[in-house]
Amino acid sequence: PSSLFRRPPTLAFPLIAAMSLIAVLAALHTLFKPSTRSASSRILENLALNIAPAAAPPAVDAPPQGPPKPRLLVDLGAFTGDTIRVAGAVIGPENLATYDIYAFEPLPENLAALRNFSASPALAAAHVHIAVVPAAAWTSNGTAALRRAMTPMAAQLAPAADKKPARSYGEVTVQTVDFPAWLAANGVGREFVFLKLDVEGAEKG
Repeated sequence: PSSLFRRPPTLAFPLIAAMSLIAVLAALHTLFKPSTRSASSRILENLALNIAPAAAPPAVDAPPQGPPKPRLLVDLGAFTGDTIRVAGAVIGPENLATYDIYAFEPLPENLAALRNFSASPALAAAHVHIAVVPAAAWTSNGTAALRRAMTPMAAQLAPAADKKPARSYGEVTVQTVDFPAWLAANGVGREFVFLKLDVEGAEKG
């Protein structure tokens, strides 16, 4: 695989769980039968029928063009694109190109690096397109305070925090996305949906 999809030696990658998730993705890619209507698709169809309209979500950087691809990869808490890099190394850029990829990241300093990665000419050459969503996954569209931690890998939405961090590193206001509604709108009809979560407690919202 291209060096673009190998983990750079200087890139912090403390989340061993993400590697397990990528292994699951590789297995799904190998085992999936295109003729099978996935259980996730049925769940999303039911979800779409039971969600009331909400405020408009934040704009997406360079949304996918053309008809939806059969597979969807959603990276919640995308950081600088490290999980997508590993996915490309595991299943190969040619297989990664069969996915619509959405990377959600609210923290401004991470966003800058993620946007640089998504705009890489090497990605374009491999026909891999990443749509960056500059927002945090939550239960409503709007804004919320994001509490900074010691490193940019552990910021937490204030509404999702059980308690304040032991040390305060400040807060920044970020956009939020009603993720159940977003997933219902974007996941229906896919062969399968791969979802990676690193949202520091927001999944409990």
